[in-house]
Amino acid sequence: MQRIAALALGLLTIAGSAGAASDSLPLRHGVYVDVNTECRGAPSATKTWFGGGYVIQSSHATCTLQKVAPQSSTSYVITALCYEYGDRSMPFVMVDRLEIQSQTEYSLTNQFGRFRARWCRG
Repeated sequence: MQRIAALALGLLTIAGSAGAASDSLPLRHGVYVDVNTECRGAPSATKTWFGGGYVIQSSHATCTLQKVAPQSSTSYVITALCYEYGDRSMPFVMVDRLEIQSQTEYSLTNQFGRFRARWCRG
């Protein structure tokens, strides 16, 4: 369950609500799932959407992208201000370290752990 939350919240942070900054990441827009999850029939809690600053699925938080800091051509530190269940009285900061493997696959490390996701469809 923690891995699912990390995946959903991790990509939520990447996409956030700042389309221009998130669009600068070299990832294909569309649905992503954990690399160990089949695309077809994947539970909605394991799916996230990247692209255009919009996230279809998030487990329990609403995030606003604060900063995308490139570390190299494939490595980024992403900071977002999040609110538990969208409640402004419950803010927290998410810091994700993103490693791009390809235009359709990435690894993300944050306080929930490390996981790898891949693109399924647009």
